[in-house]
Amino acid sequence: MNETIVIILLLAFISENVTLKCSNGGFLSSAFQRCYHFIPKLLTNFDAQRRCETFNGALLVLNSSDEAQIVTAYAKYGFDEIENISSYWIGSRFMDEQYRTLKRFEKLRFFNWDENEPSAEADGNCISSSLKTGRWSSEPCHLPKVSVCTTDATKSCKQPFRHRWNESSSRERPATVLKKLDVLKCGNNSIYIDSLNGCYRFIEETQSFMNAEKQCRTSHGGHLTKIDSRFKMLLLKDYAEGIFSMNVTKYWIGVSRIYGIWSWVDGSTVEYTNWKQGYPSSELTEQCVAADDNTAQWINLSCFGNKLPFICEDPLEGTDDC
Repeated sequence: MNETIVIILLLAFISENVTLKCSNGGFLSSAFQRCYHFIPKLLTNFDAQRRCETFNGALLVLNSSDEAQIVTAYAKYGFDEIENISSYWIGSRFMDEQYRTLKRFEKLRFFNWDENEPSAEADGNCISSSLKTGRWSSEPCHLPKVSVCTTDATKSCKQPFRHRWNESSSRERPATVLKKLDVLKCGNNSIYIDSLNGCYRFIEETQSFMNAEKQCRTSHGGHLTKIDSRFKMLLLKDYAEGIFSMNVTKYWIGVSRIYGIWSWVDGSTVEYTNWKQGYPSSELTEQCVAADDNTAQWINLSCFGNKLPFICEDPLEGTDDC
């Protein structure tokens, strides 16, 4: 299984009575009850903090090595489209002989310095985190960098149930995952993906597009999955690679062409796309979309002439009782 997914799943947690969501966007971590916002614009440390404050957030302050791991894992997706970056600002500055938080000027409780850091340079008063390792460096505050903001997650009464990871996939999984992993369940055979706050079923039984959508809808009230962002595309790609067996090369997603217009099966307009080069084709018989298991790029195929595995996206189940 992809190492990033292992980290995210091992740290997934929902309280006994409520689940959480990011009401103003961001990547959710229920484990830390926070939302992480990856800001792609290059800003000074001061301007990055000001940017976070525009939506009642603050530059990231890490409190543990576990949180450092999950933010490093999420950063892979959050900054995926940004070229030539190696680190991002976090919310601390050297003040009064101590590294302190920018919001309340409290002393840092957790440190994750890289080797030979912090440096002795007089102007290295701010902290950046390595995009690759998550280790910290002291740097001049005026340098332009991407940044990570945090906001508090908000509570929702929908609570997914718990279940053990389905071990039926033929792909090898690390023994530590099989022993420790306790994935949150949304319904029968569904997987709760924390950062998407949603329920997903990876079904290897092959069906035509229409029958796959029918199965998603009738069994759990869901639809073929809707992939409306690059982050979601990358995350589901990693899950699909880890769950589907090796012989799966593509799978249905919830896009079809009706009267010449591409739309999701829930009726919403397609805004984000990930077409493979040369697609979509103009063939009138190729009206439904599959994603490549290795690249997640889209191709359009005959809806009835192909039978493929598929991913269902289901509504959250559980209790409404907080």
